[in-house]
Amino acid sequence: MKKVTVLIFLLIINLSLSQDLKGKVTYQASLNSEDFLTRLEKNTSLDKQRKDYQLKNVSTSSEMNFHLLFRDDESLFQAEYDLITKRNLGYKYNRTGEMAQDDRIYYTNLKTKENFYQSFWTKEVLVENEEINWVLSQETKKIGNQICYKATATITTEQLEELNFMSPVIAWYTPEIPVPFGIQRFNGLPGLILELVADYQGGKVFFKATKIELNTKEEIKIKKPKGKKVSEQEYIKLIDKLNQARQSKAN
Repeated sequence: MKKVTVLIFLLIINLSLSQDLKGKVTYQASLNSEDFLTRLEKNTSLDKQRKDYQLKNVSTSSEMNFHLLFRDDESLFQAEYDLITKRNLGYKYNRTGEMAQDDRIYYTNLKTKENFYQSFWTKEVLVENEEINWVLSQETKKIGNQICYKATATITTEQLEELNFMSPVIAWYTPEIPVPFGIQRFNGLPGLILELVADYQGGKVFFKATKIELNTKEEIKIKKPKGKKVSEQEYIKLIDKLNQARQSKAN
């Protein structure tokens, strides 16, 4: 209860300080597939052809960039290039992008309490994210010029294929930049998230801020995605239904 009270108190202070802040943060995402490969080797439910396909996908992993835009009460998190632009630029399949969810645009509005994402593949729906219950610690480290604090979150709800969490999410945030925004759905800390580790079933993704631009002359435009809102569990059912229809067509 004490930790929750402290978090709420810090958020109230930071929200009042962050009203005049706007910015753009560039994050670099990288993928560590060691644990995934170990699980793949032990998986007896997959045949050799499927395992070879998975191994080939892992070999495509390379670092890629994401951007966080924020101003006033809103933020938007997305890949540096959308899927169509990457295709036009000649980019090939990158498993890092798949695990870091480069098909999604994440939107947060503190005033309206909206926190959802829109996938490139299902633009007609907005998937509402469940609230993150952070556990704060006093552990610190320096990232660039900022002192950062560690926070963790355990997520046990079912996710889409390969995106179930294998261990708690680890975030490093800095109160020196007092905005409660961060990476993907992960918001609500008393400071900007500079690093995040998400240990998915399909591999461990590391995000790290490589460039922070605050109150620049560049206009920060945040376009709110439109669509019908659904819960995460409703979305999983929708994707399962779409996948079954696609398989039936193929057969």
